[in-house]
Amino acid sequence: MPAGLRATLKTWNIEAQEKSVDEVSPWFQASTDDENRLARAFAAQTVTTARLLKAVRKKWGHLPETAIAHICLTETPEDDDAAIVTIAGDRVTLQFQVRGISSLYLVRTNGAWRVDMAAYVRGFGARLETIVTYCDRSSEVFEKITAAINSGDFSTAQNAIDALKKELGPLERQL
Repeated sequence: MPAGLRATLKTWNIEAQEKSVDEVSPWFQASTDDENRLARAFAAQTVTTARLLKAVRKKWGHLPETAIAHICLTETPEDDDAAIVTIAGDRVTLQFQVRGISSLYLVRTNGAWRVDMAAYVRGFGARLETIVTYCDRSSEVFEKITAAINSGDFSTAQNAIDALKKELGPLERQL
């Protein structure tokens, strides 16, 4: 993995828990309207997922956190470490070994690693609107489940997992 990339990924996983969408937006390299719209949706999803994972880890530990991360279709630091990394100049693709988690496309810009939104827009093509809607709606679900965990509405991690799956099911069917 290129120098600094692993540290960047681990920093993002931690920092997103305490940041706003505007604060994580610079992590995304976007220049067109479609790229900016998708970047905003990804940024919101990044923040809400990180807060959900923090709540799960605090209440039930690492194993439920990993399970919920995978349900949210996101990777853990361990998944980052196990990813197949393809390097092409200043572009890197991480292909994860967890079913359902999309590859992570990164580009180095002015010495900093950023999520390559142009690669995602090209890849999603005609499905772009569906993906943006999914990101927006899933972010709302992540906020709702996080609030329920923090208020003690779930007595076990499995209850939270079941509620998350139930909420995400209809959204995933639209993908």
